Amino acid sequence: MDIVIQQTKFHRILLKKFKISKLNKKEITIRNLLCYYQELACKKYNQEDKMLFFLQDLYDAKFKVRVIHYGTYSLLEYSLECVDPLYIKEDTYTIEALMQAFEELTIPYMHSKQADSKLFLRAFEIYQSDLYSYNDDYEMLAFEKAVQSFFEGTSKDFSKMGTETQLKEISLEDLYQYYIKVQKEEEITMITGNVPLIALNEKQKITPKENFQFKERKNIKNTIHHPLTTKQCYLEVIFDHQIFADDPLYASMIVLNYIFGGGQFSRLFCDVREKLGLCYSISSSYLVTSGILVVSCSTEKQKIEQVLTSINQVFESLLENISLKEVKESILALKTEEQDYIETAIYTYLTKHYFLDYLSIEEEIEAIQKVSLTTLKKAYQKIKCSLVYTLGGDADV
Repeated sequence: MDIVIQQTKFHRILLKKFKISKLNKKEITIRNLLCYYQELACKKYNQEDKMLFFLQDLYDAKFKVRVIHYGTYSLLEYSLECVDPLYIKEDTYTIEALMQAFEELTIPYMHSKQADSKLFLRAFEIYQSDLYSYNDDYEMLAFEKAVQSFFEGTSKDFSKMGTETQLKEISLEDLYQYYIKVQKEEEITMITGNVPLIALNEKQKITPKENFQFKERKNIKNTIHHPLTTKQCYLEVIFDHQIFADDPLYASMIVLNYIFGGGQFSRLFCDVREKLGLCYSISSSYLVTSGILVVSCSTEKQKIEQVLTSINQVFESLLENISLKEVKESILALKTEEQDYIETAIYTYLTKHYFLDYLSIEEEIEAIQKVSLTTLKKAYQKIKCSLVYTLGGDADV
């Protein structure tokens, strides 16, 4: 392990490995397929004693592989969460044994320099099924297509789930060759929990990643409608501001988003949904690495103009009659709660040491405490409505 983070308050051990590369839109699908393949491959054993070790001796250990994004960088994340050996009365169940098991899990079963055909087929089918489910989630689909439209032709113009067209073009050999390519990517391994520091040494550094925000914009028309035969219409309104995590107004934008549509009792929820009854759901999201704020709403197509008018009215009066002290207390309570997850320390370490433009949770908390009405107004003045995107609502009701 390269990095050891000791946390005595948790009763579990968490091991992670990251393979890090510059985001490549053409590789999103095959990178996801490798995740599906490896999750299945970790369950294929060519010896009975190895099978018994993973299925019995590791108790309820959970192994996962996924793709995550830090802006313009793609991280292939391998994760193993285990019971702390402190609570298991077996001499063979040790930190060292867990680390060895984790290393074996991250090496997928291959056959004759290509992916195993049966595992490949199963991974393909599961992935394809998830793509179908993903494309049937119209709320998520509308959000993604709106963002893609806003960043059309830039490095942000991609689907995190990949595409079925690309999936069908991937062969056994393609997946194997991509796996070989991934092995050459920068790598870092980490362990956290009640881990004795003397057992491991920090030994490896990776290149700090800078300038990873999506700053390039596409000049597009202000409104886009994507026809789809659905009863509900899914509305996405993108407000551009280009306030990223390294901006002095970053914490103020967190607060503004919370007031607008990111909090439980946000202005959008209270006014547009509860008071006026114009929609089924409405909220806003702050995409930090993209420098935009997105309002998402599901409603009826004939109510779109009313909804847009109401969103605009809420935005124009956003800073009126707010209790900044209460808002900040609510946000800080949520941020403090995040610190009670075992994974938090790992991602805090990543953001602090490698993704230098991004604040850790501790730094965010400190910055939010300093937000004032003056800084809120400065951030607010940078926000402008840039795109209205609608999906569906074209079914006969």
